[in-house]
Amino acid sequence: MGWVVYEVDSGRMIKYYKTPGPAKSEVTRQRKFNQELQASYGNHRMREYAACSYRDYEGQLMGLRGANFKLWQFCNAQPNT
Repeated sequence: MGWVVYEVDSGRMIKYYKTPGPAKSEVTRQRKFNQELQASYGNHRMREYAACSYRDYEGQLMGLRGANFKLWQFCNAQPNT
């Protein structure tokens, strides 16, 4: 199962990746870019991006945000065997 980069506020999927490494590096790239825009223009609205597995992204598709999404992830986590 793959990984998804999504916008935190809206839950909109940005891109799908097969492995977690490139997804996490894309989030880091976007955060650095937003920080540069904020430093240059001041009032720039920063979009926050995050990465998670596609299975966890299903919670975003259901409309869960913030603490509700984190609780949903916790409750649906598969135990380590």
